[in-house]
Parts: sequence; structure tokens; C-alpha cells
Amino acid sequence: MTGQRPDDETFLRSHLADLPRSIDPPRDLWPAIEGRLAPRARARPRIALYRLAAAIALVALSSAVTWYVARRSDAPVAVATAPVDRAGLARLARAGDIMEQGLGSSSLAPATRAVLARNLVVIDSAIAECQRALDADPGSPVLAGLLRAAHRQRVEFLQQAARLPRS
Repeated sequence: MTGQRPDDETFLRSHLADLPRSIDPPRDLWPAIEGRLAPRARARPRIALYRLAAAIALVALSSAVTWYVARRSDAPVAVATAPVDRAGLARLARAGDIMEQGLGSSSLAPATRAVLARNLVVIDSAIAECQRALDADPGSPVLAGLLRAAHRQRVEFLQQAARLPRS
């Protein structure tokens, strides 16, 4: 308090002594703070759902483009020489089915379950379409690869869904 007159300092000291040492907040302060924090906590699962939906859309789009390119007679298609691994496809399908059963018994919010179910319908329809095409051309390693990729995407989707926060 340099540069002040002594009577100013005395005045300040006397008034500072009258001030309370601490100020307690009102009791209803926490609900207002909690109300502002809650939307951020709920936004995280929504972002995960958008990512899952984007992944499904990407798989569906890439499958459709690959199918279109493979169907064009003038487009060169790289053909793998490996035989169709039907046992491996069956294992992938079974793994996905087991994971889906576990997801059904989880404690996810109903809205989250609905989003996951819609995305699984998209993946399952891609799998069914690839399976029909492979049934029509059983020796096609390209179709077998597409079917394997669709089954893997289903398993990855279910793994991500299993990591979602529970309600």
C-alpha cells in the first residue's frame, strides 16, 4: 500500500476486518451446474453411434461399387487364386451371431439398440446379397472375398457396439 496516506490504510484495514472470511454458495447451486454438464455426458454415445452408422454406410457403398465394377464385362477384375473358404465364412457368421445375442441382453438404452438394429439390417442385407451371388457363382473368389469382408465388418460393428457405454 505504498503511495497511500496513512488514514486511507487505516480505513481499508478497518473495513477489511468486517468482511467475511469465506462465502458459502447457496444450496441449490449444484443442480444448475449439473444441468449444464449433463448434455456433454450424453453427447459421447451419440458420436459413437454416428461413427458406427458412417462405417456401415461406407461398407454398403464400397460393396455396391465393387459389385458394380465386378459385373461390368469390360472392367478388369483382379481375381484371387485362393479357394472359397466356406468353413471360415461359417465361423465368422457364427461369431457375429453369438455377439449379436450378447448385445441383445445388454443394458443399452432403447434408442441406442434401435440404431444398432437398423445398422445390422444394412449389414445383414449386404451379407445376404453377397451370399446369393456366391450361390449363383460358387467358385468366385471375388464374391467369397466380398462375403468375408461383410462378415468381418459385422463382427467389428458388434465389437464396437459392445464397447458402448451402458445406460
